[in-house]
Amino acid sequence: MKKNYSFEESLHPHNKLIKTVTGQQLVDCDVVISDFGTMVYEAWALNKPVIFPRWILKDYIQEFLPGSAEAFIMENRIGFHPDSYDEMVDMINSGLKLTDDVNEFMEDYLPSELYSSSGKKIAETLLRLAEKTS
Repeated sequence: MKKNYSFEESLHPHNKLIKTVTGQQLVDCDVVISDFGTMVYEAWALNKPVIFPRWILKDYIQEFLPGSAEAFIMENRIGFHPDSYDEMVDMINSGLKLTDDVNEFMEDYLPSELYSSSGKKIAETLLRLAEKTS
């Protein structure tokens, strides 16, 4: 891959020796290759396509995290799920864009009406619950 593409590796912070933030790298990239985690949602929120390498992941996510959003993504193949390295390269070369299934999932999982106001909504809900119990 190094011959044909410019890429950077970003390990989970738990696995990093140097705890650098990947914010600008994510903004600058064309595509993200990931297994699961917040990077997927951050990429999608920035309209970046995400590739899930199925020949590596197989059904591990569904077995490890059954019932999770990540398992749902894998089971329903939301985003791009190449079954081989060659298929992934073809996808990258095709100029990937977000697909409707990603947009529908994101709207269901993180509704746009809550953008920039989720903290306020949570606080309001907690205050209502506190009033009910006092």
